[in-house]
Amino acid sequence: ADSRNGDTYVIDVMKFISRTRALYAHWNEHIADLWGSADALAVATHPATN
Repeated sequence: ADSRNGDTYVIDVMKFISRTRALYAHWNEHIADLWGSADALAVATHPATN
């Protein structure tokens, strides 16, 4: 991201952890009926900046 163009991207780590835990809890609770018995989740994030 180039901050000179206002293109900064910052991940709030605590919020990311909280939301990831909530997603995992929902996935774990509803794995058969909503998630197609998936064995894995993938979470994509913005690429790291220099």
